Amino acid sequence: MQSQLATQLLPDSFLEKDWERNFRFLESFSTLDHKSYFSLEDAESIFRFAGPVSEVRCLMAFRGKIVKLDSLLDGPRAFRVEKIMRHFKGGATLRPTNVHERSERIRALASRLTAETGSIARVNAYLTPSRSYAFKPHADPYNVVVYQLRGRKRWKIWSRRADRPLEGEHPEIDADSLGEPEREFDLEPGQAIYIPRGLAHAASALYNEPSIHLTIGLHAPLWLSVAHDALAACADRDGFLREFAPVAGQVAMDRDTAFETLGRVLGSVQLEDLDESLRRHEELRQSMIAAKEDSLADAEAVQSLNLDSEVGDARSRIHGMDFEDDYLSLNLGHRNLKLQPSLRKAAEFVWKTERFEVSSIPELPGGERSKLLFARYLLNNGALGV
Repeated sequence: MQSQLATQLLPDSFLEKDWERNFRFLESFSTLDHKSYFSLEDAESIFRFAGPVSEVRCLMAFRGKIVKLDSLLDGPRAFRVEKIMRHFKGGATLRPTNVHERSERIRALASRLTAETGSIARVNAYLTPSRSYAFKPHADPYNVVVYQLRGRKRWKIWSRRADRPLEGEHPEIDADSLGEPEREFDLEPGQAIYIPRGLAHAASALYNEPSIHLTIGLHAPLWLSVAHDALAACADRDGFLREFAPVAGQVAMDRDTAFETLGRVLGSVQLEDLDESLRRHEELRQSMIAAKEDSLADAEAVQSLNLDSEVGDARSRIHGMDFEDDYLSLNLGHRNLKLQPSLRKAAEFVWKTERFEVSSIPELPGGERSKLLFARYLLNNGALGV
């Protein structure tokens, strides 16, 4: 069994030659079985089990148009899972966001990339039905690694670039003005590519099979964010920065006075404020690196799991359970796994029972299949062992 990631995911020359500059194919990206990272069943499990529902982020898109998810909620605490899956079968792409928070295996991948690049790695999954696509040509406001897991996807990469878009900005691109792409290729399962920030691209599942890939956003610290955090740290010490700024309306100061005052604001930043800004980023980066690669479930065992499979060891993995109105939380030590409140009886059974067959899990909405998905979800999150 291979349960560890490769010692190094990105080649030595990557940061020096390609970072924020060049498109690149990434060879030997992961030593783990690519199919083990995410599947349609894993996406369904997120909708069935992850909580609270208000924190479960998912985008649904169909041929360039966003599908509203309001009609897919069954009250404030659950999704209409069957309706979501019908949309998928009808051609809509599902994009569960931040799936590194829903899978220890993906978290380990994000952790390694965070350590290697110094950027915060956040992972979204794209599940696209056959002969469909999610978005028209576009550019992203951060660097991305695309890792193809299942099926194939046709990628087009253009030479046009938006000038260093900021987080939250998604530059509009006139597809008709792009011309022929600089590159056009099929990304096969197990292959990965790097797309620098701002580079125009598009992808489609052209074949008679669905496509699943991970998009790993590498959110690098910008001078703008460093300055913002340094000023915020300065405001903790200097009360002037917390005063009202009379720059609009009848009380507005004149332009020269405003400029002089802004200079005073910027000049109040001290070295200790920069240190605090960098500390905050490093604290966030270290929280992303905190993955337990030694607890990754055997991919083969997860794939072959059935109702007769015996699982357990939850008592040594779950350090406690907390119950709120809209979710329950399993304390895994290095992080908390939040579940929908309707799973309380099943979660308590798993926690208190040393070893058990999957079929013995208390009844869940969705019947026997839900028991299998629930056990798999806990395995993938390190809350259960085989």
